[in-house]
Amino acid sequence: MNTKFTIIVIIFIGIVAFAIGDSEYYYTKKGLEKYEMDDFSTARKFFKRAKEKNEHNIIHNLNIGATLYRENKFEEAILEYRKAITKNANISDTALASDLIYNIGNANYMLDSLKQAKVNYQMSLKLDPSDMNAKYNLELVTKKMMQNQQQSKNEQNQEQKQNKQQQDKKQKKDEQQQKQQDKQEQQQKQQKDSDKQQEQQRQQQKQEQQQKRQETGMTKQQALRIMEAMERPEQEELSNWLKEQRRQKGRGKKFENPRDW
Repeated sequence: MNTKFTIIVIIFIGIVAFAIGDSEYYYTKKGLEKYEMDDFSTARKFFKRAKEKNEHNIIHNLNIGATLYRENKFEEAILEYRKAITKNANISDTALASDLIYNIGNANYMLDSLKQAKVNYQMSLKLDPSDMNAKYNLELVTKKMMQNQQQSKNEQNQEQKQNKQQQDKKQKKDEQQQKQQDKQEQQQKQQKDSDKQQEQQRQQQKQEQQQKRQETGMTKQQALRIMEAMERPEQEELSNWLKEQRRQKGRGKKFENPRDW
C-alpha cells in the first residue's frame, strides 16, 4: 500500500521566511518537524494551532488527517479529510483534491473497506490520471478483492463440504440406530411370539388333562373310594392270616405267610 502526504511539504515552499513566531506558518513548520520525528501527537497539536490561524486552509485538515492515519486512527483520519472536502466543495486545485480522496482511500483500505477504497482511488485518478500511486493502489485493492472473493468462495465450498459430511455422518448414524431399533423390535417380537406359543402349549396341555379326567369320569372322591376298596381285601386277608396264626400256635403247627409283606 503506497501512501503519500506530500501536501505537508508543499505548504512550506517559499514561506520559510515567515515561519517565525505565533503564525500559521510557524505552527505548521513545528508540526512538520515533530511529524518527521514520528511524534505524531505533538505534530497534530501544532497543526491544529495552525488551523486556528486559518480555518479555511484545507491543507491543515490534510496534515491533521495524516497524523491520525500514522497513529492508526483511520476513522478519525477519514473524518478530518472529509471536513476539508465539505468546506471546499469546489476545490480548484485538482491535485490537492486528488490527494485528499487518495488518502481517504488509504484509510478505507486499512479498515478493510476495500470496495470504498477502490471507489476513492478511481475518483482520485479521474482528478489526476498521472498519479502512479493511486493507479498502483487501485490495482492492489482490485486484486485483493478478487482474492477475497475466491477465498470466500473456497470457504463457502468448504463449509458446504463439511455440512454434507456432517449430514452424511448423521444420516449414517440415524440408519444404524434405526437398524438397531428394528433389530431390538424384532427380538422383542420373537420373544413375545415365543412366550405366547409357550402359553398356548401350557393351556393346551391343561385342557388335555382336563379332558382326560372328564373322559375317565373319575373325580377325586371316586379315586379315594377305589383306593379304599382296594385296600379292604388286603386288610381282610391280613386279619384272616393273623387269626390262622393264632389258631395254629394253639396246635403247634407253623404256617408260612401267604404273602410277602
